[in-house]
Amino acid sequence: MSVVAPALRAAAAAVRRLRLASSGGRVAWRRVGPGLWMVIDPGDAMDQRFMLGIYDPGLLLLLRDLVRPGDSALDVGAHCGYVTLHLARQVGPTGSVAAVEPDPRARDRLIEHLARNGFNHVAVIEAALGDGPGEAVLHLSRQVGWSTRFPNPTARPTLEGELRVRVHSLDGLARQGTLGLDLARLVFVKVDCEGSEPLVLAGMRETLRATSPAIWIELNRGALAAAGSRPESLVDALREMGFDVWLPRFFRRALGQPDLRFEPIAGPPRPEVEVFDVLALRPESPAAGRVRHRLDAAPEAHRP
Repeated sequence: MSVVAPALRAAAAAVRRLRLASSGGRVAWRRVGPGLWMVIDPGDAMDQRFMLGIYDPGLLLLLRDLVRPGDSALDVGAHCGYVTLHLARQVGPTGSVAAVEPDPRARDRLIEHLARNGFNHVAVIEAALGDGPGEAVLHLSRQVGWSTRFPNPTARPTLEGELRVRVHSLDGLARQGTLGLDLARLVFVKVDCEGSEPLVLAGMRETLRATSPAIWIELNRGALAAAGSRPESLVDALREMGFDVWLPRFFRRALGQPDLRFEPIAGPPRPEVEVFDVLALRPESPAAGRVRHRLDAAPEAHRP
């Protein structure tokens, strides 16, 4: 078995190289999952990962367990729509998805992708989420997906302009009825917004008092530091709202079968981990029940 696993990994890598080579470097519509299509630039590192199906494979496994037809889901920092498309497929036409994206370059591609895939049940919010209404400066990166209100040392060399964008809180949009979601069916929230995560969380406290979705959130130490925050503070805020916080561990079994488990985070994350995702769940929520088989109940918690 120790020989089989490396051989399978090598074969998979060879297939990925072949797919990239066969693209000829052409920007074109390409499949990014069963029945899903996006315009892919093979020269873009993120687009490569979308096309090859290696972008956040653990998250996609989670969504297959968690998100069901008729559910509602929220994608904060939707980028060009890779996760949004998977959510839209999972909830189906009887469900609803809201995708929040302040960068107009990414948002235009998101809208194009939704139209191509025939997803009419996704509301696109042309703004940033934060802790209240207003405006903010969005620093635009050459790498679409890295634009941010809070440039960190990694993003700073890629910046090429600024744009003033509208900011709303999730609670405000919900009160106005302009969110485009059935909050009674909200089961999943993804938050990946390059340092704005604490503001987004602060602006959805009212909504989270009435709902108990699973929250998948990126913690980027550099971006959070630029915003005056830390991963530890965000984890503490989630716990104060009644959520347990888990670390996703994606892996492949001996014959290459993908799998995902979650380990409880005890105490603050270790400082040498720069960027990582966490999953927040209220213990008795329906969302937790749907993924219970993926939670590690070992008595000794893991610290990322």
